[in-house]
Amino acid sequence: MLPWFAKRADLMLVYNNSNDDPGQVPHLLATGHRGRIVIHEEAAIPELTAALSRVPAL
Repeated sequence: MLPWFAKRADLMLVYNNSNDDPGQVPHLLATGHRGRIVIHEEAAIPELTAALSRVPAL
């Protein structure tokens, strides 16, 4: 579902907010704009990287 959304979104921001510490800022993992993406932290969540690698890069 994520690749489908990423290809169609005008703007996409993917954060890792899995830390339960409210004082820690979520990490920006990927951004997208008009069907193209940039993966900022490829190793953070391999499944996410694999899914988004099917979408054209910026």
